[in-house]
Amino acid sequence: MKERILSTAVLWAILAVALLHFGDRGCQILLIMASALTQYEFYKLLQLAGYEPFVTSGVACGIGMQGQYLFEQYFCPLAPGESLTLAATAIACCLFAKRSTEILRESLLPTLLGIAYVPFMFAFSITFVNDMGTFNISPNISLHTLFWLVAVAKFSDVGGMIFGFAFGKRKLAPDLSPNKTLEGLGGGVITSTAVGVITFLIFRHSLISLFTLPHVILLSGILSIIAALGDLVESAIKRLAGVKDSGKLVPGIGGIFDLTDSLILALPIGILYIKYAIL
Repeated sequence: MKERILSTAVLWAILAVALLHFGDRGCQILLIMASALTQYEFYKLLQLAGYEPFVTSGVACGIGMQGQYLFEQYFCPLAPGESLTLAATAIACCLFAKRSTEILRESLLPTLLGIAYVPFMFAFSITFVNDMGTFNISPNISLHTLFWLVAVAKFSDVGGMIFGFAFGKRKLAPDLSPNKTLEGLGGGVITSTAVGVITFLIFRHSLISLFTLPHVILLSGILSIIAALGDLVESAIKRLAGVKDSGKLVPGIGGIFDLTDSLILALPIGILYIKYAIL
């Protein structure tokens, strides 16, 4: 537990430094690194489950999909959906080398799944600042709002763990994750909502001005549930692989995928909510 708390504190400090001192560029680099490591661990889990994804090609495509935004001052980068189209086409070219139905099931489809589930989803966050610029929202306000989304989603894990340990009785999805409970899910929603409301009231002038308390409460609850869903997805993959953690890079937590699992789906959903329900 001490290692987990220390690792969590260090990771939040890294995120805060990237946000406050390096701005949009620093956050983009941090997200690209997190995405690449998550995708790598994703593929390693699939290998343990018996599949043979194209690890190097898949991760390279993922980095390329997102790395282009670091050079947007020189050319207009592709939208995430356009990048995904090119990446999928590039990976599909592997069929020319090995013309068999086995490679389709064992390698091609798992590789495409990793690209669609990890870097494509992360691209929503990487492009968030530019997207908000079309609504005349400053980069600082956009970054602070993205930081708020991360905090609300991640505290769903904290609340779920605390409430699940204290009150958990009814299993949420025993075949996927035997330790998760409905009480933990409810605790995660309560914790995320509390964190969302408190941080909104303290830092409301640093967030998107159209945020209102009803939006904050609703969005916090949605993010908490989607974060739990992302956690279940990773748990199912680890279950197939027969391992407890996705890696050993983060002491007390496991791998990077164990750290980002709750953000992969939650951040894009939060961004879509902001774009289409608030702005």
